[in-house]
Amino acid sequence: FYEGAGTSHVDAYINSIGGQALVRDLGLPPSFCPSPAKPYNPIRTGYVQAALLERLENWIEDGTAPPASRYLELTSDNKLARDPDGNAIGGIRPPDVQVPLGQYFESNTGPGFCGLFGGFVPFSEAKVNALYRNHGAFVSRFTKAVQENVQDGFLLAEDAQAQREGAAQGSIGKS
Repeated sequence: FYEGAGTSHVDAYINSIGGQALVRDLGLPPSFCPSPAKPYNPIRTGYVQAALLERLENWIEDGTAPPASRYLELTSDNKLARDPDGNAIGGIRPPDVQVPLGQYFESNTGPGFCGLFGGFVPFSEAKVNALYRNHGAFVSRFTKAVQENVQDGFLLAEDAQAQREGAAQGSIGKS
């Protein structure tokens, strides 16, 4: 059993791709959460899902067990434990949570099925600049987090490459 810190049932990418299918195939509006209270969660949940599906296939085909279960931590009153940045503690920690640009929420509020959609509240520019003194520092930390996820079995090599390229091509720390 696995729980992902900062992840949601529907992320921004799935909302975008799924929205295209809703319009094209069913003639519906492009989202089941048309006006969320917070911006959609940008963490690509599918990266972890793909890695875990590959681990499951390996287990079936050659007996290589998947990584041990990872659970989110709870407080004494059964709420998610959160780090100083407001992100969930424990579970699978995607690079975005290890090297955060904001607070990632597992759910959202708003009409329709917004409860299934994650939310995101970006840090201020001042906080981002304090966390990552320059672009190289951000990319270095993000790349290290990507590698940890690959080593732990929660990220495939091709998805790791996409994440590294995204960080390197991004604007964080370039101000």
